Amino acid sequence: MKPVLNSVDIDRSAAEVFAFLDDVTNNTTWLKGMRSCTWSSRSSRAIPRASTG
Repeated sequence: MKPVLNSVDIDRSAAEVFAFLDDVTNNTTWLKGMRSCTWSSRSSRAIPRASTG
């Protein structure tokens, strides 16, 4: 089977892209099927709480 390759060019700095991805409230923008995502606590070991449809 041949490998499938895909790429996306984003006109932003790597720091901006990773800051966007690091903010779980943005997950509904780029994760298909996710309706909401919030932090369940402010701990450094917190796990995002998500709901999907």
